[in-house]
Amino acid sequence: NGIDVEGLSALVRQPPDGTARIGFMGRVVPIKDVKTFIRACKIVHERMKNTEFYIMGPTDEDEEYFRDCQTLVDVEGLKQAFHFTGKVDIRQYYPKMDVIVLTSISEAQPLVILEAGACRIPVVATDVGGCRDLLYGSGAEDELLGQGGMVTPVCNPVATAEGVLKILKDENLAKNMGRSAYSRVHRYYAIERQIANYQHLYSFMQEEIRWRA
Repeated sequence: NGIDVEGLSALVRQPPDGTARIGFMGRVVPIKDVKTFIRACKIVHERMKNTEFYIMGPTDEDEEYFRDCQTLVDVEGLKQAFHFTGKVDIRQYYPKMDVIVLTSISEAQPLVILEAGACRIPVVATDVGGCRDLLYGSGAEDELLGQGGMVTPVCNPVATAEGVLKILKDENLAKNMGRSAYSRVHRYYAIERQIANYQHLYSFMQEEIRWRA
């Protein structure tokens, strides 16, 4: 995957106002395990009162699951601090976020992590698909860039909450993770680089076809 790194990195972050904002960018469906995110939010909110939580993504793909998530928010006493926004313009919402969380039980290479990285936002993500590589690096050179966030076990709200709290309570850690995330995305996942890679691949295959003909 490639993204518009320059466009996202140019977004102006919302200045601090004393409230920490934790976001989940994605569809409200079981494979994203939104309920683990909500349970993690309960733990975070108990330890840091000035927190708000945003689920930013379509809610109509599995309406029963969405209703279950709304009920869970009520049961956990989070209604005043919680926002289901529906589908959003990501350029309006990423600048508001302090941490992005991904609690999926299955992923490939999540665009959310790349987008957050371009915005210098640290991410707490489950250890599925390419999440570990995107946050920690996929080789010696990549790993030298540092961690862009934290990886946690699947279906573990406690570990997810601990990751979020660790970032929120350490301003230097959050800034360093944001810088590392940006450096990794800029170096390896800019859309221009991906286009160039595909062009190189197509040119190579064309030469192979000509040679074999």
